[in-house]
Amino acid sequence: MHWPDHLTRGAGRARTLAKQLLFALLLIRLAAGRVTVVRTVHNRTPHEAGSPAERALHRRLEATTRAWIHLVPPEDGPPDPGVAVVPHGHYRSVYPPVRPLETATGTVLYFGYVRPYKGVARLCEQFRVLRRDDLRLRVVGRPIDARTAADVTAASDGDPRIDLVLRGVPPQDLAAEIEPRPWWCSRSRSCTTPGPSCSRSR
Repeated sequence: MHWPDHLTRGAGRARTLAKQLLFALLLIRLAAGRVTVVRTVHNRTPHEAGSPAERALHRRLEATTRAWIHLVPPEDGPPDPGVAVVPHGHYRSVYPPVRPLETATGTVLYFGYVRPYKGVARLCEQFRVLRRDDLRLRVVGRPIDARTAADVTAASDGDPRIDLVLRGVPPQDLAAEIEPRPWWCSRSRSCTTPGPSCSRSR
């Protein structure tokens, strides 16, 4: 099972409740069918704390899990029994080849999903403090919800140096965003497997 929180969260309370009920039914079906559950783990602790109901559902899932796949090896020794390590993949084959960088553009790029724990709104606020007309900040990515989008928009506060592209973009367009910009930021305090770094380091 991959990203179980996607199965227990929805846009709004009604959808969240419906998804959690369906997840509970899934757990019952897995137990009744004696299905072996294998989970992949991106980060050892969640980025965003869920509700008590969600945490209870996830604890039940963990109790039925028989094997784990971690994307990064443990820092304190070999993996525990039942844990396999499969290194996080890259996305190089998805994007067009990168041409050599000729000149720096002065633009700092953030790309990827815009979620509260990534601090994109805070990034915009801090960038506004800079008194540098030769620098720009460009944010490219789909917000997780309308509130996050509103927070980022408000944080940019009409600063003409900040460009917001708050939507998903196809791979070829994302490659065009990344290619001319040597500076990119991934503001994540506890993320051990940032997808952008895997795709940018190519």
